[in-house]
Amino acid sequence: MKEVDLKEKDITAVKDRVFKEIFYDERNKDLLIAVVETCLGVKISNVEYKNNELPQGNYQIRGKRLDILLDTDKGKINVELNAKKDKYINARNFSYICNVYIRNTLVGDDYTEDVDIIQINLTFGLGKESKEIFEEYVVMSKHSQKMYIKNLTIYEFNMDKIMEFWYSKDEEKIKRYKYLIMLGLTSKELDELVGDDKRVEDYKKKYDEVTITIGINDWIDEETDQRMIRNTIAKEARKEGLAEGHAEGHVEGLAEGIKETQRNFILNMYESNMSIEDIAKISKMPIDEIKNIINIQ
Repeated sequence: MKEVDLKEKDITAVKDRVFKEIFYDERNKDLLIAVVETCLGVKISNVEYKNNELPQGNYQIRGKRLDILLDTDKGKINVELNAKKDKYINARNFSYICNVYIRNTLVGDDYTEDVDIIQINLTFGLGKESKEIFEEYVVMSKHSQKMYIKNLTIYEFNMDKIMEFWYSKDEEKIKRYKYLIMLGLTSKELDELVGDDKRVEDYKKKYDEVTITIGINDWIDEETDQRMIRNTIAKEARKEGLAEGHAEGHVEGLAEGIKETQRNFILNMYESNMSIEDIAKISKMPIDEIKNIINIQ
């Protein structure tokens, strides 16, 4: 895929902000249904958006947010769009769907497997050379192929391969996967895809609305946004520490102010979902000391 040029407005739903602005909006439920039906190959109905915040349980567990979580007649469906294939993606997404599985299991009176729990990963960065358009993952025995549980399934779609159908003008595949292909297209490219398809036309309208209303400065990916937040917190924390020390009027007061601010800095980093290892790198403090501050054994 070519690099995104913000000046040319070559922005697609691969951007996390665009994807969520369009699809995490119940007014656009039909568009999301089109995407999910394309992936699962079945008709779904009774779609209800669920809270996408995963519970923390206690302060030592960092908060997580799903892209989209649905309750449907086909089960609970989690849709995740991955803009790139980082090493941590599989572990993170699996932890998400396991959390959904746990929440569903614990609310009932027994441990039945009546409700299907499904995760759909729309992943860029897998490479178009793969033979498979998607992979289906289940929990089963390595030797006997016996299913361990029957109601947990993960589908990972190779979006690079799917987008290649568009660029190679494979009309049959474009027709089959157009509701996935549209996610990777710019406004100009969407004009070509629309044809007489009302859903693609509606998607383009929503896409154009989103890209007009969100300013250029808002096109920051989530990772960069979190890094900028952490840097801002660190900068402000250092300022506060110096101010508190000077207010005391002596060296001891300055040292105490910096120490207290450093503690708050560590806690803020942790609450911003930063790993202990990364906190150690930025703060230049030993991991054991950081764990002591946030009370992790």
